[in-house]
Amino acid sequence: MYTERVIFIIFAPVFSNTNMLQPKSLALFLGLMMASATCLAQGTNIRTTHVVQQGETLYHIAKTYNVSVDDILSVNPTLSPDKYFVGMYINIPNSPALQAIQNDIIGVEEHTTAVPNRVQAAVILPFMSETINAAERSKMVEYYRGFLMSVDSLKHQGVSIDIYTYDSGDKSNASIDNILKDPMLASMNLIVGPMYSSQIAPLAKYAEEHKIRLIVPFTSKCMEVYNNPYVFMVNPPQLYLNNVIYEHFVENFGDSQIVFYETNEQSKKEVEFVAGLKNYLDQKHIKYFNINKNSDNSAIVSQTNICKKNVIIPNSSSINALNLLTAKLKDFCQENPSYKITLFGYPEWQTYHGTHLDNLYNFDTFIWSKFYNNVFETRTKEFMHNYYHWFNSELIPSYPKFGMLGFDTGYYFLTNLSKYGNEFEQNCNTLEFNPYQSGFKYIRMNSHGGYINTGVWFVHYSKDERRPIKIEY
Repeated sequence: MYTERVIFIIFAPVFSNTNMLQPKSLALFLGLMMASATCLAQGTNIRTTHVVQQGETLYHIAKTYNVSVDDILSVNPTLSPDKYFVGMYINIPNSPALQAIQNDIIGVEEHTTAVPNRVQAAVILPFMSETINAAERSKMVEYYRGFLMSVDSLKHQGVSIDIYTYDSGDKSNASIDNILKDPMLASMNLIVGPMYSSQIAPLAKYAEEHKIRLIVPFTSKCMEVYNNPYVFMVNPPQLYLNNVIYEHFVENFGDSQIVFYETNEQSKKEVEFVAGLKNYLDQKHIKYFNINKNSDNSAIVSQTNICKKNVIIPNSSSINALNLLTAKLKDFCQENPSYKITLFGYPEWQTYHGTHLDNLYNFDTFIWSKFYNNVFETRTKEFMHNYYHWFNSELIPSYPKFGMLGFDTGYYFLTNLSKYGNEFEQNCNTLEFNPYQSGFKYIRMNSHGGYINTGVWFVHYSKDERRPIKIEY
């Protein structure tokens, strides 16, 4: 039988004279987390969340949303009519009439679905750390909310999940050490976190001792993955990802005329990427050519081939480099319309849609990326709508989208654990899963180490179809 999951909110700070959490901050944190958890637990009966303003009473809030005070209390189990404060998050239910309509449409859920054993997962992130700015803390909250949305999605598929949430504090290990004293942590099937690479070592050691899978969601700096079989990196070192990109680049463009466009703006990461690609092409005995920002049309003609597809690769991901390159290629194509030009670029280009979407289509562009969400897809728009509906806020305009990263990570690992249990590692790449943003394809580092995610997207901005097509490798 299906069992309701329980969301546990556990706050484990270390208090000292120099690191004292103010009561108001703690209350705001707990209010925010409880609002997030309760919104999901109550399902479709939650319309939105409301932040209490100065001078407001529950009566005034209820009247604003055309519900009763009792309706509000029914979806806020921890709320008391005489105990609320400015800045508190309060769930607002649908009006009785609207809820009746929704019940007619979706029916009353019958909890009769047979399910596998309950999955228990801990999320350990810095929700309240004063050492990171408000923007970074907001990303952690958004990630957590996306993770909860994946739990809600799996709930409707009959999976029972308990989530335990801990605040990891600042970059020191004091808060982590305190969290590791909680006896409940030893019963977890999964730990997600931390944010800081400096906190991985004690968590990884604990995970190995208790045979718990540790999901490292953000940092690409994790030495523990080389010698700890319980560590899973979502964001792998770029070196390992580059080899996958090079392999599939040659698979797609090995027969093309490959031309590198040189600028003076490349970063260290881009220098290493281009040098590695050239070295890979040399090993495969594939010729490549070069142009630069000073090359005129005759110089470009000398390096391209009218009988082949010409794949142009800039050595910089910057928007300025893309501006110069597309302007140069437009001029070249006007003078030489018989040449077939394709651009191959970087993850950052997906953030330039506002000024370069037509250029990406016109040059039949391909980019690679660890994270890609198609903002034009209906399901992406639905995710953003649902996020706003549940949490009364928009996704942060960032790359990647942390809410989607939280959802994809939660859905992938929780589904696999509920389905395969102790055979997770043998089956983790068999899940049929259409993520919103993150590809997952795990390989083991060595016979005694952990796992890194080598999932990468090639995104084709199709000139003929005028839409981005996502290809997973």
